Amino acid sequence: MGKEKKKSNLTLIMIFVFIIVGGIVLWILLIDWAKDARDTGKQWVVMGKEYGKSTNGSGCLEKALGMNEQCDGLRCAVYNKVFLSACLKSSQPEPGFCQHVPRSYSILEAAAWEVEQCEKRNNNHRACNDLFRAVHTFCTDRNIEAPPPG
Repeated sequence: MGKEKKKSNLTLIMIFVFIIVGGIVLWILLIDWAKDARDTGKQWVVMGKEYGKSTNGSGCLEKALGMNEQCDGLRCAVYNKVFLSACLKSSQPEPGFCQHVPRSYSILEAAAWEVEQCEKRNNNHRACNDLFRAVHTFCTDRNIEAPPPG
């Protein structure tokens, strides 16, 4: 019975060490991934700002919708939304751009508008709504009357 108890204790110690080492490795990988995601996100912000300087809100939106068609994953879609948000902020004023965007902060009203905009464009890409959410946020935050998207 003494040998079985020692063997059981040794197994528990090995499992504990494996969990600790695995946790450390996972932590290092997550830190590296987060740094990479942050750096890539910053690059997309710069690209969006630069593109926005030479176009208006509609130009930013159309560029982002086009890029969205090339996205095949969540990460790409997130960066595309980052691009659009930065682009809109640096874009040239466009009268009427926000005219048909709901002014409320109602999630349901905004979501219905986002779905409607994607349906109008026959755009069933899963991240289409996210792009129009960025437009809604831009227009609501700025509270501007800048032509309606689409």
